[in-house]
Amino acid sequence: MELKGLDEFKKRLNRMTENAKRIEGEHSVSYVDLFNDSFIMKNTFLDTSEEFFNRLNLEVGESIAKASEEELDIFAQSVSNFESWKELRGKAVSEYTLRKIIE
Repeated sequence: MELKGLDEFKKRLNRMTENAKRIEGEHSVSYVDLFNDSFIMKNTFLDTSEEFFNRLNLEVGESIAKASEEELDIFAQSVSNFESWKELRGKAVSEYTLRKIIE
């Protein structure tokens, strides 16, 4: 029985290694993928990504580049416990990367 468990562990580890290789380097990821409902519910005071984008006064997926860094920092502080947009976005990137590795 232990060997079966070990074999399964090895398979999962190999799959995670392959997934990590696939996401290595630079990639474009949409804000919709980064700030999905699961992330929003876990890391902000909001319930949905739609609410998140509405509070940003943007359509879902519209360019966040329209807003200034100061505006984004104020927004991040108002909807989360993060001090800056950079911190909030960094957490979203980290969680996205982890999801891609373990899927």
